[in-house]
Amino acid sequence: MITINVFLQVKPEKRTDYLAFIVELVNASQQDEGCLFYAHFEKVDQPNQFIIVENWQNSSVVEKHNETPHLKNFVNEASLYLEKEAVIKVSHSE
Repeated sequence: MITINVFLQVKPEKRTDYLAFIVELVNASQQDEGCLFYAHFEKVDQPNQFIIVENWQNSSVVEKHNETPHLKNFVNEASLYLEKEAVIKVSHSE
């Protein structure tokens, strides 16, 4: 299994637009082949700091997910909403 955590710091003035924007990515990704878990959370004690938590069956399904229109759209448009570049952490487990 592959776990991916994406840490996002959203511009306060873009918060509402970001929350509408992220819905498409989350909903579509949850339907991707090999997706075991895909969710978006806001840190309770840090407004406008979000995390996307992803669990995938294996690296080949992650590669397929990386080529989907919804992820490509997110990658191309995310900078409009973010204060800084997203931090991505990937881990592998049996």
